Amino acid sequence: MQVTLFQDFDSRETFLWTDDEINRVELDMEKKDRRFKINGVDFLWKYKNKNDFLNFNFDYEKGVNVIVIGIFYDNELLDAFYDNLKKYDNSEYTIFICFSKECENWGFHLKDSKSIVEVFEKFTYIKLIWDSPYREFKTLLFSPKIALHSYFNNTKSNIECFYWGRNAFDSIKKTYRVGLHINKLSEFVRIYLAKLYYKKNRDGIFFTTSRDCPINQKHTNDLRNDFFYLANYNSPNFDFKIREIYDNGVREGWYVMQFFEQTIKSSVEIVYESWTHTVIDKYNIKLTEKTLKHVYLGKPFIHADPYAHQVLKKLNILPYKPLYIPELWEYYENWDINKNPDYSYLDLIEKNINWLLDLPEHIFGNILQECSYITSENRNIVDKTIYKTTLIDLIKSNL
Repeated sequence: MQVTLFQDFDSRETFLWTDDEINRVELDMEKKDRRFKINGVDFLWKYKNKNDFLNFNFDYEKGVNVIVIGIFYDNELLDAFYDNLKKYDNSEYTIFICFSKECENWGFHLKDSKSIVEVFEKFTYIKLIWDSPYREFKTLLFSPKIALHSYFNNTKSNIECFYWGRNAFDSIKKTYRVGLHINKLSEFVRIYLAKLYYKKNRDGIFFTTSRDCPINQKHTNDLRNDFFYLANYNSPNFDFKIREIYDNGVREGWYVMQFFEQTIKSSVEIVYESWTHTVIDKYNIKLTEKTLKHVYLGKPFIHADPYAHQVLKKLNILPYKPLYIPELWEYYENWDINKNPDYSYLDLIEKNINWLLDLPEHIFGNILQECSYITSENRNIVDKTIYKTTLIDLIKSNL
């Protein structure tokens, strides 16, 4: 099989080969097309510069083409890119597309409000390999590899510091039992949790909500931002001097600061996701860096909604059952992903957090010991997925 590949020429990310396989290939550093063979697959890795990727400028070859897009793109150009693919949607070409997470909502910014599902369900030979486990189709292919790997070595998120910070997390003495860190006070679950803990900040819980987050400061007359009083933390992640460009003031390397300022100071995390419980279309239910940074790290955590809990299992990652009270575990495990949002479980979340905080020290220590075995297994899954797993078999089975 021959594969024509369009991937950042400076990136050896292991989407189509394992770490060991690519390390045995001597790559020509010249700015010209590369040809090599790995595991029976002949690769033609076409040279493309940054502007080529920004403009979706790809000269496809007949046969199998794979595009790995790992650069922040213009939404209107994305729409044009999809339209242009229509002329290649025939038996002479098969084009597989993968996106890294340069923005959370990748691939959905279509100016005429079409969804990614509507776009790809009309294709036959143009296929998207993506991280949504709840909408599979012959041209929409779910892969845990994409879900777990696409945030790794990602220039936008930089959450791989959590991966490389495993030893630091394991060895440092924790000041708190539970960490709960909310940035934007922008939806029901976050506001509910903030109201519970913004004053209490009792022994054992490290709760923060950012005073510096622009969303929390703007439009104070808007209903959702009337909760600015809940903010209790001056975040080093923001720098108002750079607001003019991005309008959010986020510093470079803010996840590194977050790792040192917040994450490693507690033993357990309560993780809220961006939109798992608020989306209307279930194909949008997927995990973001909010979960994956803790998966990379191996920090025990509980999700703040049952949707995210269910998605986690689809990625072959083990939830931390020892952290749960039986009622919340049963609720999450039996949750029907097709149900409308239901917040009746939030009382159980509060009960679960308080249970963790009230446990005798030796029992809490025993629970963490049980969690360490799950952490070891999950870290192995992450390592295997990133370094030893490729998309080649998935591609071959969908030709």
